Amino acid sequence: MSDSKMQRLKKHAENQGHHVDIEMTQRLRDALSDANINIRVPAELKEELMTAAKKKNIPYQRYIKSILVEAIAKDKAS
Repeated sequence: MSDSKMQRLKKHAENQGHHVDIEMTQRLRDALSDANINIRVPAELKEELMTAAKKKNIPYQRYIKSILVEAIAKDKAS
């Protein structure tokens, strides 16, 4: 689930009077991921990814996954 969709669902749930912990939801989503991929990237790219993830206060693997999810969604939409 994309971060934007998760935010929309959070807002909807809160409008219905429910409390939603986004960090817990993301940890659960990550725990349910059942496939691994391994790719080799230049060290500089890895550092850039880690820096960008740190600015968003999320683990860099989650950040990479969010980039992939958004790219696939964009590709499907076109």
